[in-house]
Amino acid sequence: MSATYWHEKTGAELAHEVEDLCKQLEEQQKHRRERYIRNLELFEGTPLGAYGASAYYRMSNKALANDPLGLIHSAVETAVAEVYAKQKPKPQVQTSGADWTTRRRAKKMDKVFEGILHQRQGRWVDMWHFMVEHVGYEVALQGVAFIKVVSDLDERRIVHELVPACEIYADPCEGAEPLNLFQASPIDVAKAVALFCNEKGDRKGNARRKAAIEGAEPFTRDELQFGSRVGKAVTMRTAWRLPLGPSLPGKVAVVIGGELMAEDDWESPIFPFVAVHWRPHRDGIYGCGIADIGGTLAEDAGDLDRRLFSRAKIASGKRVYYQEGSVAAEALEANGPEVAVPVQAGAPIPTETLVPPFTAGEFEYRVSKIRDFWDALGISQVSAAARREPGIESAVAQRTLNDTKTGRQLVKAQAFERAFPDLAHQWVWRLRELQKADPNFSITWPGKRLIMEVKWSDADITSDTFTITVGASSALPNDPWGRLEMAGELYAQKLISDSTYRQLLGWPDIEQELDAESAEYEYLDALIDRYLDADENTWDMGDYESPEGFMIDKPRALVRVSSAYFRAKLDNAPPFNLELLRRYIRELDALMMAAAQAQAALMQGQGAPPSQGGETPSGMTPPGPPMAPGGAPPDPPGAPPMAA
Repeated sequence: MSATYWHEKTGAELAHEVEDLCKQLEEQQKHRRERYIRNLELFEGTPLGAYGASAYYRMSNKALANDPLGLIHSAVETAVAEVYAKQKPKPQVQTSGADWTTRRRAKKMDKVFEGILHQRQGRWVDMWHFMVEHVGYEVALQGVAFIKVVSDLDERRIVHELVPACEIYADPCEGAEPLNLFQASPIDVAKAVALFCNEKGDRKGNARRKAAIEGAEPFTRDELQFGSRVGKAVTMRTAWRLPLGPSLPGKVAVVIGGELMAEDDWESPIFPFVAVHWRPHRDGIYGCGIADIGGTLAEDAGDLDRRLFSRAKIASGKRVYYQEGSVAAEALEANGPEVAVPVQAGAPIPTETLVPPFTAGEFEYRVSKIRDFWDALGISQVSAAARREPGIESAVAQRTLNDTKTGRQLVKAQAFERAFPDLAHQWVWRLRELQKADPNFSITWPGKRLIMEVKWSDADITSDTFTITVGASSALPNDPWGRLEMAGELYAQKLISDSTYRQLLGWPDIEQELDAESAEYEYLDALIDRYLDADENTWDMGDYESPEGFMIDKPRALVRVSSAYFRAKLDNAPPFNLELLRRYIRELDALMMAAAQAQAALMQGQGAPPSQGGETPSGMTPPGPPMAPGGAPPDPPGAPPMAA
C-alpha cells in the first residue's frame, strides 16, 4: 500500500486506490456473504444459493434439510412481533441553556422529525412500518441491519435504503469505531449516466465517465449471470472517510468501472448509515442474529426429528401372510403400504410382534432439544405457538417464564429504540444538504386532514447545541391489548381523564367517534403554537382569536393553555408571547365563570342559561375587568400593549 492514504489522493490515483481497496476487502470477507445467504436459506426454509430477487424467482418446492421444523423462521417472526412491533419510537430534540428562539426552533425540528416518520418509504406506508417490517426482520435474522440515509436532490426528500450487511466493508484493524467505510452497491446504468455524466463544461470528462459506466462489471447478488432485459446494473464502489476535526474534513469518493465519478469533502461526523444490532460482536461493526445463535440447535432438533420420523415409518409397516398360491398375484398389487409375504403350503403362519417406533424418553428428548433452542435465544415459545411451553403446567409459572424471557430481550428493544435518535441525526445532515440545493426547502407530510408543512430553515439549530433522545411516549405499548392494559392502569389510578383514556387506546373506530373532540384539541394546539411563535413587530390585532363560547371541554382547554403558558415561562419566553396566552386564559376563564354563574342562577330560578355564543346572561356581570368591544379584556396595569 502506498504511504499516502486513499483520502489524500485525487483524480485517477484516487479512483485506482478506492477500487483496489474495495476489491481486496470483498475478497477477504467473502465468507460474510456466504453466511448471509445461509441465514436467509434457514429463514426461508429452502435452498436459494443467493440473496437476490432472482434466487426467489427460481426457488423450488424442495425443503431445506438443515431446519425442517422451521424453528428459525418461527423465532424470527416471534422476535419481530414481541421486540419491535410493539414499539413506535419518536425522536425528541432537547436544548440546554438556549434562548427562546432556539427552543422554538427545537419544537419545529420535532415536527420535522414527525413529518419524516409519517412520509411513505417506497412500499412501506411510513417509517415505523419500514423499521419493523423491513429492518426488524433483517436485524433478528442476520444480527445487524444497515440503514442508508441519503438526500434525493431531484425528489427533494430523504430516502432510506436497507443495505445488506455483506455489501458494507470495514477494515477489521479499525475495530468497532472505523474512520473508513466502503460499500459495493448496484446502480442502474441509465441512472448513473444521468447522475455523473452531465457536468457542464466537461465534455471529455462526461464521455470518459459514460464509457466507464457502460463498460463496468455487472453487479449481481446471484452467482448465475443473467442477461440484460429491461435494464443493466453495474457495480458502484463508494468510500467514506470521517473528518478528524473542523479543519480536517473527511472525504467521499464514488468509483464505477475504475473511473472516478465524484469526490467531495465529507463534513458529517458520522457515516450515512444507521446500524441496528441484535447481538453486536464484541469488536467490529457487525453482529450475530437468531440464525447464527440458534442455527446449530435448530439443525440438531431437525436431525433428531427426521430420525424418529424414519423409525416411525419403518415400525408402522404391516405384513400380511398368505398360503402360497392361494391368492392371485394381481390382487396383491392393491396392498398399498402393507407388505404381502407368501408362506409355503403346510407351513405355520408366522406371528409378528409390533415394536413401537420410539420410547417416551426418546420423544421427550426431542421436545427438550426444541426447548433448548428457544431457551438459547431467550424468546418465549408460548409467544410462537398458542400452547404452553413443555414441562410448564402452572399458569403463574408460565407467565413468570414469559416475563423472564421478555426481560432478556430488553437490550434488543432498547437498541431498536436508540436507532431513531441516530436516524434523526442523519436527517439533520441530509436536510442541510437539501437546503443547500433549495434554500426554501420544506418538509411536507399527510396530516389527519391537511398536508402539513414545515420550512427547514425555520427549524434548523445551526449551532448544534442540542441533543436528540427518544420521547417518553415511545415506551408506551403499540399493540392494541398492550395499550388497553396500560391505559386501564392509568385510568384506574385516576391519572388520566375519560377522553385521554380513549385517545390512548388509539383504536380507529374510537378515534372516529372522538373526531369532534380531537379537532378541538388540534385547533387549540395550533393556536398555542401561533401565539408562541408570534413576532411583536409583525403581529396584527386581527391575528388574535378569542376562545369560542361553544367550546366542548372548556376546563381541559384551560389546562392545556395554562400548561403551555407555564412551560413558556420556564423557557423565558418574551413578554409579548406570554401576554397572548394570558389574554386567552383570562377570556376563557371569564366564559367559564359566566357559564357557572348562569347555571347557578338557573338552579335558583333567577335567570336563564347562557346563549350558545357564551354571552353573559342579562343582569349578570362577569368577573374581572369588563370585556372590550372586540371580545378581549383590557390589558392589566403594567402589561405590554398589544401591537396594532
